[in-house]
Amino acid sequence: MVRKAKRKSDGLVAAIKCINRTRLSHSDMDNLRREIDIMMTLQHPHVLSMIDVFADELREIHLVTQFVEVGNPVRARSIGTLAAWVDAASRLSLDREQKHRAQRPPHRRGFEVRTGLCCAGRLATCHTTTPFCTRTNQGGELFERILAKSSYSEAEARVVVRQLLGTLDFLHSCGVVHRDIKPENILLATNDDEKPHIVLADFGFAKHVTDQSGANVVCGTADYLAPEVLKRLQGRAASAHPALAAKADVWSAGVVVYILLSG
Repeated sequence: MVRKAKRKSDGLVAAIKCINRTRLSHSDMDNLRREIDIMMTLQHPHVLSMIDVFADELREIHLVTQFVEVGNPVRARSIGTLAAWVDAASRLSLDREQKHRAQRPPHRRGFEVRTGLCCAGRLATCHTTTPFCTRTNQGGELFERILAKSSYSEAEARVVVRQLLGTLDFLHSCGVVHRDIKPENILLATNDDEKPHIVLADFGFAKHVTDQSGANVVCGTADYLAPEVLKRLQGRAASAHPALAAKADVWSAGVVVYILLSG
């Protein structure tokens, strides 16, 4: 579940993704730690920012990320506790909240984090409405914009492509590969096609180039995979070279360019 939240101190809007870690396998936890580690180190105006990470007594992990919308700051500073946020989009059901309040010792008003993923903090009370998707933002996904427009002009596409390639250049210079470049993972922070501002999201498949664990595991979206990656999928390539993933990102970006221009 992803919730829209507002920071009490300054009204900053963010997206809080809530993950039940009791349902995650060891492999899932390793992948989540990798995603968090990568996102916490990336500082770029066209990369979705990870603001903070928390865990609570309900065994949930809360990922606080940038909420992409017109006028919302691209980057935000960590505020240290989950209690600094007011949930504006959904919450635990009343019955569940009352149940856990009844089980909580009277003297314990907050929680202690006992995982290396998170920072210490106190759980904020949430107020209920409807859950929303993290992709609900002012500009929408690039994929949705392409569907609405049918295709981009060369002048419009040029700006988007320049930002996308600049973002990939930044990631690769940091030794990070995304491995799932596609229009659905590119958010738009503006409705202006002449002056777009893209934000690259969804780092679930991202990894460091030097990390060779699962190097031969093929991941991504089939329509955007490079031929060399498909050869590995078909068993015609012996092993993955560290430089291949970065080149595969560029191939996927090329497919995005084709879709922008042709629809």
